[in-house]
Amino acid sequence: MARVDKDLRRTKHEIFALDHRIEELRREDPKANESMIYAMRKEKYELEMALTKKKDDLEMALYEWTRKQGRKDTTKQPSSSRIFISPSSHRYQRSTSPRHGSQKGSPKRSHHHTPSHRGSTRRSCSPGCGHRGV
Repeated sequence: MARVDKDLRRTKHEIFALDHRIEELRREDPKANESMIYAMRKEKYELEMALTKKKDDLEMALYEWTRKQGRKDTTKQPSSSRIFISPSSHRYQRSTSPRHGSQKGSPKRSHHHTPSHRGSTRRSCSPGCGHRGV
């Protein structure tokens, strides 16, 4: 189990490192490094797919194992089942974010007002001061 976890963490780190190198090359000179960036993006994609496959295989093996355990003894629940399922479900929650790089509570997001909030935040003076309400 520890070996599998270590392997998954190593793959995640490789993906992170590739992403970092791609970003550095893109900032330096995107046209000059275009073929190298393409090759690195392809490698990153392949690593991401391999990681997803490993996680899916692990979840399937865990499912099969818990199903077999359930047939033998229905009163026992394996304590390790939560360890494997929660990291993958957390991964899907993080990856569905439409804003890359923004985090909850970041200064940029806290100062952005949607139209529904504008009315309450712009009332800094009395209604007759000359500013129109939104």
